[in-house]
Amino acid sequence: MAELFQEDPAFAAEYTAQLLREGEPGDLAAARRQMALAKGPSVQQALDAGPQRETPGEQAGRFKDHHQPILTKGREPKTKTE
Repeated sequence: MAELFQEDPAFAAEYTAQLLREGEPGDLAAARRQMALAKGPSVQQALDAGPQRETPGEQAGRFKDHHQPILTKGREPKTKTE
């Protein structure tokens, strides 16, 4: 695996991103060990710059922020009438 990471740093970065999204902590630790064995500076840079895990609250906030303009388009804010 280390040789594959060394030969294809883009694969290493995508593999790491997938592990961060869907993998188990042990899988990520094993991948990091293999990348350390690869000793390729570009692989290490890809690992260091890889995506960070988001909490569910952060994901929900980003989702809401992204979709808010779509959801409120053409709707007037409700106001209290006396």
